[in-house]
Amino acid sequence: MAPDLTNDSSVRKIVVIGAGAAGLMAAAEAAERGASVVLLEKNGKTGVKILMSGGTRCNITQDTDAKGIVAAFGSGGRFLQKSVGTFGPSDVIALFERNGVATKVESTGKVFPVSDRALHVRDALHQRAVDAGVEIRLRTPVSALARDGDQWVVATDSNPIRCDRVIVTAGGKSYPGCGTTGDAYAWLHQ
Repeated sequence: MAPDLTNDSSVRKIVVIGAGAAGLMAAAEAAERGASVVLLEKNGKTGVKILMSGGTRCNITQDTDAKGIVAAFGSGGRFLQKSVGTFGPSDVIALFERNGVATKVESTGKVFPVSDRALHVRDALHQRAVDAGVEIRLRTPVSALARDGDQWVVATDSNPIRCDRVIVTAGGKSYPGCGTTGDAYAWLHQ
């Protein structure tokens, strides 16, 4: 039987799989709202793809509103409407500013950190998660995910983890060199 994340049954236990930008944000947000959160990452560090993005400068967002972001994706952008409408580009910029990353808008409308260093973006997201109380487990790939009654069991190379909710931010197969190899497809399909 997989161990519980905490002994307090009133605290929601959440496992986030994948410590990229989405995973770091989801984990920090859940922990700030009172959940006990474990963030699993198969790489040896968080935010590997963040460090590569924008030519290692990290394009944080665009200087537009939520409608502008959705419109940029054409008809396929409708799936973004709810999330971007709830947490739009100005919210993204404010979050980074609060977490010590000053931003700038370039002539293209792209928003970058003033430092031009993706590392500062990754470090801010990582530190926010740590400060919120997230337990980050590096070099911990997930091999299976199964429902057991009203809980989930997340299988790893070490011990399985029992939790109330699972948030999967494992990415696809876009950049195998940074860990997005598509291995989550198999256990998500199950």
